Amino acid sequence: MTRRNYRGTDIQVSFDADLCIHARECVRGLPAVFNRGRRPWILADNAPTEEVTRVVEDCPTGALQYRLLDGSPGEQPAATSGQAGAVDGARAGDRGGDVTRLTNG
Repeated sequence: MTRRNYRGTDIQVSFDADLCIHARECVRGLPAVFNRGRRPWILADNAPTEEVTRVVEDCPTGALQYRLLDGSPGEQPAATSGQAGAVDGARAGDRGGDVTRLTNG
């Protein structure tokens, strides 16, 4: 897995293409920050930090993660984004076959 980092002033967003299922939650949720037609495709400073964290937390696979750069306890240390109910690292609702394993990037 290759995780790329996109640093803003107050937040760093990271992306792992190997985990992404292209659900487009990020692009629909905050197109000013997440735009696949632009390079770099993530501009973390294009929205308030709170909005960026909300959209990253909605990522269904954990392909997107964030780290707050002010050292506050609001950083996302371990749990993957949007994975409430995950059991043993697998997404709830997965049935056999292609189970996405979650990591602490």
